[in-house]
Amino acid sequence: MGHAPFTNYLWPAEFMAWLRMLGIINQPASEAKVKLNNGIEMPQFGIGTFRSSVKQAHDAVLEALKAGYRHIDTAHAYQNERGVGAAVRESGIPREEIWITSKLQ
Repeated sequence: MGHAPFTNYLWPAEFMAWLRMLGIINQPASEAKVKLNNGIEMPQFGIGTFRSSVKQAHDAVLEALKAGYRHIDTAHAYQNERGVGAAVRESGIPREEIWITSKLQ
């Protein structure tokens, strides 16, 4: 992830392109969904923020949202929620279109 020519915030889009190239998925991240038991559909692919600083989480989430991601995984223990929240606000995407999953510890 951190080796040239890739940087931390570009890997989500590169990963999705690689999965499409392999034929594992045949649709953009914004269209890949899984139906939950209650009938609600949630984005199948998300970006994780584990071991990211506040700035890294901000940059990665903002780029992922621009690339079509609508699912973000975070946790209070990661201590980067401010970066995640700032990226969601700055993206201009309505909050009700973004899934944020977290953990209680």
